[in-house]
Amino acid sequence: MIRWKQSARCDYCNFAGGDLECATCDVIAHARCYLAAYESTVKKTKGAFVVPTRFSWLCFHCQQSLQEEYDERSKNARMQHIAMQRSIFGKVVTAYVRMTKDALIFQAKKKAIIKIQSAIRGRLARWRFDRLQRMCLKPYAIDSIKARGFNSEGIEITAASEDLRLSNGFTCNPFVYVSVVDGKDDENQLFCFETTLRKGVSLLDTEIAWNDKLFVPGVDGNITFCFTLLSKNGPNNFFLGQAILRLRDSDVIWRNGITTELALIDEVEIFPKNTQHQLLRLVEVGGLQVNTDRGSQKKKKKCNETTSGLFANGSSFALTLSVHVKPFSEVHSYCGYMGMKNTLDSFQTSSRWCVLADGILRIYRHFGVTLASDTVDMARTIDIRLVEAHKITNNGVLHRDQNCIAIQHMNRLYLLHCDQQSQNRVWLKKLIAATKFGTITASAPSPQQLQTIASTIGILSNNNTSESNGG
Repeated sequence: MIRWKQSARCDYCNFAGGDLECATCDVIAHARCYLAAYESTVKKTKGAFVVPTRFSWLCFHCQQSLQEEYDERSKNARMQHIAMQRSIFGKVVTAYVRMTKDALIFQAKKKAIIKIQSAIRGRLARWRFDRLQRMCLKPYAIDSIKARGFNSEGIEITAASEDLRLSNGFTCNPFVYVSVVDGKDDENQLFCFETTLRKGVSLLDTEIAWNDKLFVPGVDGNITFCFTLLSKNGPNNFFLGQAILRLRDSDVIWRNGITTELALIDEVEIFPKNTQHQLLRLVEVGGLQVNTDRGSQKKKKKCNETTSGLFANGSSFALTLSVHVKPFSEVHSYCGYMGMKNTLDSFQTSSRWCVLADGILRIYRHFGVTLASDTVDMARTIDIRLVEAHKITNNGVLHRDQNCIAIQHMNRLYLLHCDQQSQNRVWLKKLIAATKFGTITASAPSPQQLQTIASTIGILSNNNTSESNGG
């Protein structure tokens, strides 16, 4: 701040004397001169600087200096305030932008997570559904069995009708022994089949085909098919090779079936068993019995490596077995245990394994038997319906109603039932649908058959009415 020297004259009129003294410097002035000057100056603001004493006064120079200092400080304060507001607004905008960006990223991540979770849930649901479908028992068919790879090139054929012979001198009479084993336990054999015996195979034949169509009455989708190629010569079964098809290692074979060509290995991986679950006696072509100790087996070798010693008048370097395995459609196939009655009044029921496939109902004595005790062609059935039967004890007490499926087939009546009513409805639906799928078209019943049906239905209705009245 500017400090003025001591002066004895007025700062306004330059006359000597003055009753006002500047509070910050040595300048003096008359009061009338100060008031006249104060009235004539233009005031920017209504405020003024406060003087500490009553007779103090601020001269023009000090007033101007203080005003400039005040303006500068006010300007700096405003600039700082504006800068602070801009900083606050910038932080608010940055936070809002960050929050909006985080919200958009969260929404995108949420959508991606939902999409991934839905895909995983869908995959797990499909996997579980396929697993449940694999666990369901369904019938399978095995046909188009062909053994290929027989080669007679480079060998002199003395006669056109010369037969293929093994290296031990026996005539090759091949057949295929099919074993159906559990997918988790190779020792647990469920079914076994045997194709027809081909006697006298000519040297000119490059493949051996069997026209057998094997029916597997109900297995799940994790089973293993074992095809053992044997040659029957008296009591001996000479081992020629084995091929294995595991449905557990596949994803679509159990559902759609497959026509494949399997390579025959020269060692037994799964020993076939007969219907009594006893091991078959297999003999090597060299005359030694096949070892049944699986732990002592050597590493498996394919027949295309060492199979030239099987035949005496022929050679083979790539023996293969072509098979066609297919499951029956779930729409027209079903299997399960059902109770079988002779009449509605009979109290005793016998449990039977029933398999419906291709419009034919096969009834087995139990699971594991390949020969059906009864075969019902659904295309020849005359009537299928659900009838009510009652169980009456020796004391005459009427038990709850029990529904039975009555199948009138030609001249015989089949009465089948399940433990649960829902299973009865499923079987009835399947059996009615199978009548339209049969291979033989159902002919119109004769008048005698119609009379038999009417009498049978009348007897069933009369029995139900009398039992209900007696109860």
